Amino acid sequence: MDLDRRHGPGLLDPDTGIYEPVRVALDAPATTGLHLQPEELAVYVRDRAEAWCAR
Repeated sequence: MDLDRRHGPGLLDPDTGIYEPVRVALDAPATTGLHLQPEELAVYVRDRAEAWCAR
C-alpha cells in the first residue's frame, strides 16, 4: 500500500479523525477484534479470512 497515493477531502480534514492503515492477521480471532461496520462486512471478512490466508 502506497500511503502517498491516498487523497481526498476525508483524509485532509482533521475533524474527521486519523486514517491510519492497520495490518492484522487473516484469522478469525484477529478479524473479530476489528469491530468492522456494518455488521455484514464483519461477517463477510470473518467467514472468508481463513480461506484468504490459505492462498
